[in-house]
Amino acid sequence: MTFSDISKKMIHFHFSKYKLFFLCNLFVTVLFFCYASIFTNHDFMDNYFVVDSMISSNIILPSILSALFLVLFLPFSYAVFLSARKREYGVLFCLGMRRKEAVRNLMLDGLIVSGFALIAALAIGTVLSALFYGFIRYGLGIEGLKWRFDIAPYQITVLLYGVTTLATILLQGTCMYFPQIAQLLKTPFQAEKKGKILCYLERVSAWFGKSKKIEFSFLVRHKRNWSIRYVMSIFMLTAVIVLVGLCAGINQSFYCDAERYAPYDVLYTDVFDVNYIKEQEVRELANSNHVKITEYSQLGFARDQTFNYFPVSLINEKFGCEYHVNQGQFLNLFPYDLLDGYSHDLTPVSHITLENDLELESIGSDIRILFNQNPTFADRYLILNDTDFKQLAKESTYWSGRIYLLQLDEWKKSADFLKDLQLRLQENNNVSEQDQQIYYAVSSKLEKFRKAHTSSRFLIFVMSYMIGLFCFTQWVLVHFGILAETDEIKRSIHSLRLLGVTRGEVFSYLRFKNKFRFLPQIAVSFLTAQILIWILLHKLYHLEILGCIAGAGVGAFIFCLTALSIKRYSQKEFDRIT
Repeated sequence: MTFSDISKKMIHFHFSKYKLFFLCNLFVTVLFFCYASIFTNHDFMDNYFVVDSMISSNIILPSILSALFLVLFLPFSYAVFLSARKREYGVLFCLGMRRKEAVRNLMLDGLIVSGFALIAALAIGTVLSALFYGFIRYGLGIEGLKWRFDIAPYQITVLLYGVTTLATILLQGTCMYFPQIAQLLKTPFQAEKKGKILCYLERVSAWFGKSKKIEFSFLVRHKRNWSIRYVMSIFMLTAVIVLVGLCAGINQSFYCDAERYAPYDVLYTDVFDVNYIKEQEVRELANSNHVKITEYSQLGFARDQTFNYFPVSLINEKFGCEYHVNQGQFLNLFPYDLLDGYSHDLTPVSHITLENDLELESIGSDIRILFNQNPTFADRYLILNDTDFKQLAKESTYWSGRIYLLQLDEWKKSADFLKDLQLRLQENNNVSEQDQQIYYAVSSKLEKFRKAHTSSRFLIFVMSYMIGLFCFTQWVLVHFGILAETDEIKRSIHSLRLLGVTRGEVFSYLRFKNKFRFLPQIAVSFLTAQILIWILLHKLYHLEILGCIAGAGVGAFIFCLTALSIKRYSQKEFDRIT
């Protein structure tokens, strides 16, 4: 029998290890491909008419996390797969197998399994990405977005996966070339000294030091490997709890944005000689759609390519402000809420020169949202003295217009009214539906809340996959560590049985061990995540309490679910060992 024949028998005998390695690669690659199929879609990311940026921006964070996870998890899964086979190759080296042949076989195994995993991931990912689009289209109501075959996500996935896999296989294969045979043979059986935490507990606690001597003997093995696993588990579980807390806070912030950035139920402008409609006609449209207009007001303004200009007297009268702007001066107005979580340019303009060579000087700035945002507005807002505003409005280079502000008795039932108003304005403007939406659209509180609702559902949808991935991987991480110790635990149990230890006591030892393998990192992650959630959400409408409650709920759920499942998990381990 040749060494090649022996290698084939090893593959057949350890097929379960290959299967786990294959499934890990498959799972993480499929997830990244699904996100890649969305963030490479130009209609989703760049077409405002199809998908609002408030919705499309939610894909950025999970896409970055999935890419980082692929780059970090693939090397780890291959290292675990390789460590489980080091002793086998140590035996083959004793029988005369050359190092080069062993390394070549290992690399070939890794390339073959990784290649099949990539092919399967692209095939399954194609189907799942179509389901992604189906949910976005029918579940979220974004009907303008359709799935279509695009080579870009395939290229990005193959490139990222290929570079990561090749680098990992080369590195791990090279590391197999140097260890001594004795070191390879002892790899599964090496036990290290107790960690500092256990040593400290033994000194300060009689219960730890005396009552649980045998139980703790199962926990002191492979300190370094388990330290790495605990750190990675804490990182993943912390990410899970933090992501849940952020989702809760960000979802609520969407609705806060909708409420604060849309103080009026309906707003449209009459500017550029478009969007003109009589008040009586607007009221008739509202009445025909069973909506009552409780407030109908107008506000004059002017604009150019950069600024919106407002007369100070109308602003003070309409919104109850107390601005004092003398002739030759202006006030910078920033229509933002600084607690919305976005970065804003609050650099005031110090001087402006109007078309009639009139120089105006800034008297400072204020941050206040007076009315809804609208596509017909310029980027910056300036409040002028009435005399300067009148002089500016006379110049032909400035567009003068009016803002129409409406309050309704029931804005949540105004969908039909808004649709008819938008259609009537479009007919009067004699423009396409797309131009009306992009340039002359009616802004409404209902539209804002609808976008907030859609963004919230989409964020939960894309984040749920990432949260599920982290939870699954953290469990697999600990599970693989326990499986790697199976032979050692089996020998220890056999020795204890010879000393008279009963089967029930053996089961209690395993259950005790598994509690310390699964539960401590959840407790640490719980505390760490609460601090991070508080820091991250403190400046987002002060939603840190909501985020911490949501994160605490998920952390408690994971802890309780894991604690309840340990008995059954330990029973399966006991059956496997005995």
